[in-house]
Amino acid sequence: MNENCSWVVGNGEKINFWLDPWRGDPIVDTLNLPDHLHNNLTVTVSDFIHNSHWNVPDFVLDTFPGLRQIVIQVTLPLVYKEDKLVWKSRL
Repeated sequence: MNENCSWVVGNGEKINFWLDPWRGDPIVDTLNLPDHLHNNLTVTVSDFIHNSHWNVPDFVLDTFPGLRQIVIQVTLPLVYKEDKLVWKSRL
């Protein structure tokens, strides 16, 4: 299913930060994280949002240096919005 859809970030509560396609390819793919770790990656995008701003812990950013650039490219809504799953159109 992930190949045919993507998430539009609202409050981030429905979106797995690492595994779901909310900013292009899933972050696990972008960072080439091994498959055996995927079951342990359960945090949601909302876990890294505070007052409509990104709040990714420094230890996470230190562990994955490219992550800062990835998340700052995603604009967070200033007002409460639900996450939205959208289907990609086929060309």
